[in-house]
Amino acid sequence: AQKRGVTADDYYRMVDVSGVAIAPDGGMAAFTVTTVVENANRRHREVWIARLRDGAAAGEAFRFSDPSRESFQPSWSPD
Repeated sequence: AQKRGVTADDYYRMVDVSGVAIAPDGGMAAFTVTTVVENANRRHREVWIARLRDGAAAGEAFRFSDPSRESFQPSWSPD
């Protein structure tokens, strides 16, 4: 059973992952990571990439987009 509800501090630490796009060759997954910027009272979105091996993450994901700009909804070109 949950001992307490979500607090404001909890909310500001939350990270949301969404918009996953798998590369055509299956070797990488791009996804949107959304965090909360407390002092600006807003959300910030960046695109990250993870290498895949047999459909599972292989190593650490890395930021792909410029952290000073909003980026989201990654997609891969067929080639």
